[in-house]
Amino acid sequence: MADSAHDSGYILQRIMEDARAEAAAIIHIAKQQAAERIKHTKEQIRLNEIMRLEQAQTELVREQEQLDQARRNELKKMILDSKQRILDSVFESAGEDLAKLSETDNKKLCNVLAKRYSKKGDKVIPTTGVGIVINNPKYEIRLTLNELMEHLRDDIECDLVKMLFAEDAGA
Repeated sequence: MADSAHDSGYILQRIMEDARAEAAAIIHIAKQQAAERIKHTKEQIRLNEIMRLEQAQTELVREQEQLDQARRNELKKMILDSKQRILDSVFESAGEDLAKLSETDNKKLCNVLAKRYSKKGDKVIPTTGVGIVINNPKYEIRLTLNELMEHLRDDIECDLVKMLFAEDAGA
């Protein structure tokens, strides 16, 4: 019986030692796993921070590009307005000069217009001021100062728009 008590004490001691060793091994493994999880979590946090910084930087660049484009558009508008004022001034001055044509120069201009635009059988009627009207049973062409200036202005403004857009395409 003494041997059996000794054996049971010995067995109990071995069980306790094995349990402590197993517990120590489990704790060691748990600590390793916890350290790995902490390391992984810290890496994820670092990557998330980098990603957020990159997103913020991308957004900042996009917003700056939008501001720059708005500034460029405003400058283009100011330039276009200036060109429009110059064009208005030039046409106003040209119209005033044409309205002051002498009777001889007016007749010369009307003859040039009639030769260029009338056909055989057309009736050419001088207008008051500068210009002519060409009548035909099928059509009427008004070549007065106002119509000529409007047509010329439309052509020039169209060329100006083409030039401005060509500048944009090259930029």
